[in-house]
Amino acid sequence: MQLHYDLSGEKLDIPPEPDTTIVKHEIIVEDTTEEIGRIIRQAPSRSRGL
Repeated sequence: MQLHYDLSGEKLDIPPEPDTTIVKHEIIVEDTTEEIGRIIRQAPSRSRGL
């Protein structure tokens, strides 16, 4: 989890709502990574077919 600091270097309090957003973002990133993996695996067979 990222820690947010103000200019004096003090940790800022992060309310619960952004935490939920961060979790949703992580799930989206995982799904995208799996999709990219499928595309990469499909690409070589497409190249051989040309």
